[in-house]
Amino acid sequence: MFTLTHTASLNLSHSAGFITAEVQGYLGDRPSVRFHQIRFDPRYYHDTLFNQWNIPLPEQFCQAIIKRKAEYLAGRYCAQQQLDALGIHGFELRQGEDRAPIWPAQVIGSISHHHRSAIVVTSQAQDNGFLGIDTELIMKADVAANLREMIINEQENQLLAHSGMPFNLALTLIFSLKESLYKALYPQVNKFFDCHAARVIEFAPLQGRCQLQLTESLNSIHTAGSVYQGQFIWDSQEVTTLVTGTTETP
Repeated sequence: MFTLTHTASLNLSHSAGFITAEVQGYLGDRPSVRFHQIRFDPRYYHDTLFNQWNIPLPEQFCQAIIKRKAEYLAGRYCAQQQLDALGIHGFELRQGEDRAPIWPAQVIGSISHHHRSAIVVTSQAQDNGFLGIDTELIMKADVAANLREMIINEQENQLLAHSGMPFNLALTLIFSLKESLYKALYPQVNKFFDCHAARVIEFAPLQGRCQLQLTESLNSIHTAGSVYQGQFIWDSQEVTTLVTGTTETP
C-alpha cells in the first residue's frame, strides 16, 4: 500500500493562518522519495507571503485570481522546504516555457495541488529515474460520466466496473494516475501526451496499486508496451497518486 510516512508536523506560526497543517516525511516503501505537504486556507492568502518566504511571484501571476496565486504559492513553498531539506538553499525554482518546474540538476521532483492542499515529492536523480505525483478532489458522479471517454477506453471501463469502487472515485484515481505518469515522463520525453497514450492494465484498490502501459511510443526509451507501476491513496474528499521508477526498468 502506498503510504506517506510522516516524520514531522511543523510549526505553523509563520503562516498567519494560510497554512492549516504541514507535514513532511518519505514514501513508505521507497524512502529515497521525500515529500512535503501542506493544507492551506486561501482566505488567508496575501501577496506579502511571497516576500516573507522569499519566493518570487512570477509576472504572469501578478494579475491572477487569488485561487491561482494561493495554489502556486503553496506548491512553491513545499518545493522550497524540500530543497532546503536536501541542503539546496536559496534555489529559485523557475518555470520553463512549457510551465514545467526546472529542478536542480541532481534532483528530480514533482508538484501537485488543488484549492486547499499542496504536495511535493523529490528524490536524488541517482536514486530514481522519474517521479510524478498528483492530487485531485474526487469528481462528482455527473462530471465523471461526462469525462469518461476522455480518460479511459472500454477495456479500462470494464476494469473499473469490477473494482468494487464507486465509478466516480475509480475514474478520479485513473485520471490522477495518468497525470502522475505524465509528470513523471514529461521531463524525459519533452512532449505532450493525453490520457489515451497510456492504459491501465491492472487495478488493485485494496493494495493501492496499479499498472499502466503505454499505447504509443514517446521516445526511444519509453516505447509502446512499456509498463509502469502506480500507487494511490484516497479519503472521502481527495486522491493522491504516484508513479516512480528507474529509466532503465520502468
